Amino acid sequence: MLPENYLIFFTHIPKTGGTSFKKSVIEPNISRDKIYNFLGFRKLLFNNLKRFEFVDGHYPFGIHWFTWYTERECLYLVILREPLDHAISYYHFIKQCDFETYKHPKLSENKKYSLVEFYEKKENRNLQTQMIAGFPFNRILPSNSEHLLSIAKYNLTQKYHIVGTLDKIESFEEQVASYFHWEYNSIYETTKITINRPKVTELKDSEKFALRKLLSLDIELYESVMENLR
Repeated sequence: MLPENYLIFFTHIPKTGGTSFKKSVIEPNISRDKIYNFLGFRKLLFNNLKRFEFVDGHYPFGIHWFTWYTERECLYLVILREPLDHAISYYHFIKQCDFETYKHPKLSENKKYSLVEFYEKKENRNLQTQMIAGFPFNRILPSNSEHLLSIAKYNLTQKYHIVGTLDKIESFEEQVASYFHWEYNSIYETTKITINRPKVTELKDSEKFALRKLLSLDIELYESVMENLR
């Protein structure tokens, strides 16, 4: 049971192990009727979150500004992933989300571009930095802005309660469970695995060079997290 004075926000960056985390830690400890599914800012404004304990969905840092009326402490969690590995996984995951019942919102765009070309599109760059810098900065600052990076770094150190990385996801899960005095069993969710994707080591040197330049903010942010976790 979550103490009444908390409302948990998990910045679920796509392809960072968030589904496995929620299956392992959140769902066994918070009942479904206490989990709010974020479906946009407009609906958030017209929903009363006082009875909820966890906000689910892919949303940026900052949506807590719209829940001031709950009068509870907002606790933020996030998992990051090595940027080049994340970029490959996200790109190919979009490509595989081509079903009759569901097509990824970026699928048509994805089909037009190669891996590097996809991230040459400004809106697709530095997704991890964009989501952690959060609202409203991810909407008003360019995706390659050093100011955006500075805000993301500040949020990670000053606003997030627990920060983890995909390669050490069990350690992150243990921290969260310990914080709330929960028990958990690590569950590796397989339904969201990206298939038929190359490894970073299988990319051409020119591709890796281009991606490192395009994703420079995510790389610097990730390196700062790794330094703090040592």
